[in-house]
Amino acid sequence: MDPVAPAEPKPSGHGPPTPKPPVRSGPGGMPWRWLGWLWLLLVIFVVGGGLRCMGERREHVISDAVFAAMFGAIIAGLLILSAALLIGQAATALRRRAPWGKWAMRMMGAVVGLWVACWLLRELADASDGWDLVRPCWHLHLGQPTPGAPAGWMLFIAFVLSVIGRFRDPDPSPAFACLSFLVVGALTSAVLTPSFKAARERANTRACYANQKTVAGALEMYELDKNVKRPVIDRETFRLLHSGGYIQSIPSDPGFGAKSSIHYRWTGRGNGVSCRIHGLIQWP
Repeated sequence: MDPVAPAEPKPSGHGPPTPKPPVRSGPGGMPWRWLGWLWLLLVIFVVGGGLRCMGERREHVISDAVFAAMFGAIIAGLLILSAALLIGQAATALRRRAPWGKWAMRMMGAVVGLWVACWLLRELADASDGWDLVRPCWHLHLGQPTPGAPAGWMLFIAFVLSVIGRFRDPDPSPAFACLSFLVVGALTSAVLTPSFKAARERANTRACYANQKTVAGALEMYELDKNVKRPVIDRETFRLLHSGGYIQSIPSDPGFGAKSSIHYRWTGRGNGVSCRIHGLIQWP
């Protein structure tokens, strides 16, 4: 009788664990799904809007007004949701494995700090009459800091970091939140800024021309009453006009600070008053 070979021992399952490859987690949860659906709707609306513009002018199932309202609602929803996710990711960024996303958030925080610093400089320029105290600190337009160029480059760097982090970070959620907010913010700015800026400039110019007429009329009455001729328009001139009741308040150049009355000066052309920013009155 042949001897029976002993059975091989079965593995007990208590050996050293087999190392697993690192798993790259992605954004999850209902807010992220909503964000993805909104981006899909935005792409559909952009394609649909392009087809509407390229086709013949005719009646559509959805009118232009309704289409524009729906497109605006999608943009607003994307902006609000992206901002909420960005704030949530920034609050927990230190606990996440997202080096590229963290640097993108730091860059966006630096942009916010830049805008706050420029706001403080504008207030300082207003308090110092716009030139002497603040001019060496920044490139100014009569006391108005212009952070647009450096902020634009910083946002571009944040965009590049977000794109890299979206594909390279073990946890791409912070980078994805930054990327979504930057893209939808750029779209919103591209749609709204040109029209709003042009309308604001036109309104400020008209208001400045009205101020020039008011100052010219008040100055003429003051000179006739006092039988004097003031060769310059300065702070003292506005103080005399205001104290004498010729003007109700000291005017400011629309779009600038409360002490921007220094923009108005005497000239030998027109009605005798011009603005350093908006120039002479071009229409009645």
